[in-house]
Amino acid sequence: MSEKKYTKNLSQRQSKNVKILAAGKHQTTQSGIIAMCKYLERIGFKQLFNKELKKPNNPNSKYSYCEVFMLTILSIADGAESMEGIVYIGQDSVLRKILSWIYIPCATTLSRIYKRFKIQDIYNLESLNHSLRNLIWKKYIRRKGSLYNQEERTYIDIDSTVITVYGKQEGVSKGYNPKQKGKYSYHPLIAFFANTKEILQATLRTGACYTSNGIIGFCQQLFASLPNDKFIIRADSGFFSGDFLSFLEKKQQGYLIKVKINKKLKQLLYQSKWQFVPNMPGWQQCIFEYSCDKWKHRRKFIAVREIIQEESFGASIINYTFGKYNYFCYVTNEYYTPWMAHKAYGKRATCETFIDEAKNQCALAKIRTNNFLANSALFQAAVIAYNSFRWMALDSNNKKLKTWEIKTIRLFIIRVSARLISKARQLILLIPKNFLHMFVFKDWFRIGGGNNFSFVS
Repeated sequence: MSEKKYTKNLSQRQSKNVKILAAGKHQTTQSGIIAMCKYLERIGFKQLFNKELKKPNNPNSKYSYCEVFMLTILSIADGAESMEGIVYIGQDSVLRKILSWIYIPCATTLSRIYKRFKIQDIYNLESLNHSLRNLIWKKYIRRKGSLYNQEERTYIDIDSTVITVYGKQEGVSKGYNPKQKGKYSYHPLIAFFANTKEILQATLRTGACYTSNGIIGFCQQLFASLPNDKFIIRADSGFFSGDFLSFLEKKQQGYLIKVKINKKLKQLLYQSKWQFVPNMPGWQQCIFEYSCDKWKHRRKFIAVREIIQEESFGASIINYTFGKYNYFCYVTNEYYTPWMAHKAYGKRATCETFIDEAKNQCALAKIRTNNFLANSALFQAAVIAYNSFRWMALDSNNKKLKTWEIKTIRLFIIRVSARLISKARQLILLIPKNFLHMFVFKDWFRIGGGNNFSFVS
């Protein structure tokens, strides 16, 4: 008879056989999305949607525009990246029970509903984002006194991004696409608030649009929705335009914009009086005034340059390398030293991470139909889904929620398994007793449902 031998230093024995029974009822793997739905309801999402959109529902339809749009927001927040993904998440039995969803539209019906959106509806959806944000900001200011430190500069980062599209959907075209040259794409314009990482405004554009196309109208709508405070617009050289600078000056807003260096500017940089930057070996700085063609007056330019070692000479063409120096030039109407401006502009790199997060973690312009206005409406749903994470983090005042990326919140907070039971005419959601980041999970539900949720040990 053979004896079983176990080695003491093994951390795991042979796995046991498991029987699988499809008998589980009222179970979910995404209990955290319930808090977001309750949060949107609590801040009056439905009332604001009906107020801003003013779009009458089809009398023969089971689904209202508000319900479809909210289902889309919650599904995107939960990780959906297609129409089928929206339907799949909406079919969750626990979510339907708690959130009182009676019917869930199929993917074809969803597409048909979104194709009813007109251009004015897209503008109204942008206004909905502004209304929701202003409501959250007012609530935060009442509690904290201010959304930002008045003694520090407050930045709005404006940028565009390329989203490659496979197919010939309406509105796509060939344009600037450095990663996949010659491919069809969209080229949306986005403005981020550096303090809270939220999208202040975003517009879906065709791929052939130049970076700064429509930027003045975009900012007119943006400033109309913001408090009457002074902000500083940070942007790359694609937004270096005299008309745009004149517009910002008229609005009494600050700006810090990178400059395209042409032959005239190169000559001015050669002739300028350069001084070494204190405590920064190898760096020099200068300030000069210049008026480009068709400008009505001169503006302040500031520049820094880095001495390049012989072995690395010519390695950074993108930063205008010539004469054994690596140049960085900016135009501004603020009181910066050149080195301060260079460091302030460098912080704009976080805007690139926000864009990447919105594109890859919140399906920005990823859910599409063959209709451009429908895609624009889905684009705005993704913007509000992204912002909902930021608003809940801001409202909760939880440090981890403020710093975590969306995929981290989705992993640790949204996708928490739970079982729904009914006891004494009360719905009870059973979650694991001990799991990682329980305190963050409690804050998420506290801000989501207020007194409607209670945790019992």
